[in-house]
Amino acid sequence: MNHSNLDIAAIKARYNIVDVAARYFSVTRRGVRSVALCPFHADRHPSLTLSPNHASYHCFACGAKGDIFSLVQQMEHCTFMEAVARITGGTFTTQTPHALPPLPEAVLSPETAAENARFLQRLIPYTPACAALREAYRTLEVGIAPTSPAVPPYETYSLRRLAGRLIFPIRSKTGELVGFSGRLLTDGASPASANKAAPKYLNSSFADGFAKGAHLYALHRALPFVQQTRKLYLVEGYKDALAMHAAGFPNTVALGGTALTPQHIALLTSLAPQLYVLLDGDAPGIAAAQQIAKQLLHIVTTRIYVLPDGEDPDSLMQKHAFGWFDLFLSDK
Repeated sequence: MNHSNLDIAAIKARYNIVDVAARYFSVTRRGVRSVALCPFHADRHPSLTLSPNHASYHCFACGAKGDIFSLVQQMEHCTFMEAVARITGGTFTTQTPHALPPLPEAVLSPETAAENARFLQRLIPYTPACAALREAYRTLEVGIAPTSPAVPPYETYSLRRLAGRLIFPIRSKTGELVGFSGRLLTDGASPASANKAAPKYLNSSFADGFAKGAHLYALHRALPFVQQTRKLYLVEGYKDALAMHAAGFPNTVALGGTALTPQHIALLTSLAPQLYVLLDGDAPGIAAAQQIAKQLLHIVTTRIYVLPDGEDPDSLMQKHAFGWFDLFLSDK
């Protein structure tokens, strides 16, 4: 099913939530509304009310509520776009405007997968100076690739290049370890950090089965929260995603500093109907905002926040802790 130009209002108008709900449980019609035993708790008396006029449901006992899409998501344990397909039978298809050329697919071999697992196990746990960030860094497995001679040599060139760097493990939507991104340490702890000519970030190679543009950082951790809230936050960098998770926005993923790709578009539009984009206020951030707006504004409800120049979620977290996020994202 093609995701572009999806008309959410048209789907709600065309498909009666009562009829859709009746696919999963017994519904009793009462005038303009219908009631049912709530499937989300041990309901003995019909507590769930279905309103066709608003394509919504509400349980007055357990508090469960939402629209026709969230109802199917909860019943099927699926993504937003999968729910659309189940509701419509895949009949809502449109053409994709401004389509980006597809990227070649990378193949992660069993041997490379095993090497990645060994590399991850060797990482030295990293403790950021900001205490509020530590749990997020631990949960997302951030560490330092050791350079000690006592450590066996890394098995591939792309992994050897990452020695001495701060490592962000990259996992697929399903949690498979697909590669790594290594950042120069800025505290002088890494020999590589003294080399000003060294690139700030290095990644696992395409030859080793890692296609950076095919993944969104932290998606495997964000997915349950995205399904629960039906909202997704998108940031640029790995550290920005970690700051958002630490600040109470675990439904956040990152582009990893790369440009928007067809794979990103497919992922973003399949996850949630509401997308919040937080981008740096510099020229690259504004350019990325324009690209995202062109590709996504007609697919999902998208709100773009361009942050003050020189600031990002990570810097704002370290300067203002949690207060900034609650103020800036007050409409969350």
